[in-house]
Amino acid sequence: MPEEENEVLRDVEEEVKRVLRERRVKPVARKPLTVRYFKSIEQVSEKPLEKLLEDGILLIALREDSMSRVKPLIEKLAERVKEVNGDIYLVRWPSLLIAGDKARIEVHEPGS
Repeated sequence: MPEEENEVLRDVEEEVKRVLRERRVKPVARKPLTVRYFKSIEQVSEKPLEKLLEDGILLIALREDSMSRVKPLIEKLAERVKEVNGDIYLVRWPSLLIAGDKARIEVHEPGS
């Protein structure tokens, strides 16, 4: 290889090393994940879904006695979730939610 090509390759290698060093030094600032726990599905139907999902996850308690009563609310919520390109899952009760130290959990009581 001619000396010019070797010099260009060394320059490229040096630049790549410099960029990698800078990336290692600069920590990536990440927004904490927020889990919003609603104790009633009615609370979610009143709020803008895009805002609730922008930095986290919704967990909704389905404690109502009659699933036939909440089924229409779930269907409507599922449509809204699709509109904002989110995902919805039915998690079997009882369940555990375990969050890491970078996550925040907000509990929303009925009536709040």
